[in-house]
Amino acid sequence: MKRLTNHNEPYDEELPIPELSRLREIHLRAEDRHELWQSLESRMNHETKQQPRRTRRRFLWSAATVAAAVIGLVVAYDSLPIFQTHSPTAPTAEQPAKPAPVEQQPLSAQAQQDLVREVMSLAGLGKVRNCPFAADRDLIDSVKQAWGEPDRQDVVGHGLYATYEKRNYAFGFNKGNQIFDVRTYAPEIKQIELQSVTSVLGKPDHINTYSDPTTPEQEIYVYQAGESFELQLVFPKVTEQQPNPLLDHISVYCPKDALNNTAQ
Repeated sequence: MKRLTNHNEPYDEELPIPELSRLREIHLRAEDRHELWQSLESRMNHETKQQPRRTRRRFLWSAATVAAAVIGLVVAYDSLPIFQTHSPTAPTAEQPAKPAPVEQQPLSAQAQQDLVREVMSLAGLGKVRNCPFAADRDLIDSVKQAWGEPDRQDVVGHGLYATYEKRNYAFGFNKGNQIFDVRTYAPEIKQIELQSVTSVLGKPDHINTYSDPTTPEQEIYVYQAGESFELQLVFPKVTEQQPNPLLDHISVYCPKDALNNTAQ
């Protein structure tokens, strides 16, 4: 930056007052800022001492010059790089706070029915949505190799079930490690109403019931899916208070592989 003028030296009385608009173009270094304030302080002291001997016009010009400089610095304060900080700013109208997560919207009746059709189509292949592993085709070893060890492994009936809770899947497998059951508890599945299932698939081939000390009574709507698989849709029991319950989970089950399922 060009060296600032020493205001204790003689100056031209007709020098124009600085333009405020140009002060925003100033980029000050730390030493320049220090020199600027020293010069302003010196000028003010000089004006105080010389005031009795100056003409009114000269005094007004000097005062206006100093005032313009001070006001200009205040106006330009926020835009000068030396006064800018890197601390995070609070949210404003121009920078709104990040909105809270929005809850997933319920599926429309049409969307539910489309999802039911997709579920049935995949069940005919021994699969469920968004899962690369299929009943009757894959071994549990393939799942563990890709996803690691399950969150838990339980004996259920005469088979073993490996549950991946964070992924919302469970796999039933027999003593030869053959997968005979693929289950999904995915959030979108849980938005399907019983009425949407029956409107697309009609009456089930049969309905099983299930309950245990930790599980309220459930009804399992069983549909044949292709030649080898059953699509089992598990709902809370229909009641007068809950005539159209939401789906709890889906099971794509291969009966012939389940025959060889003695747990070891």
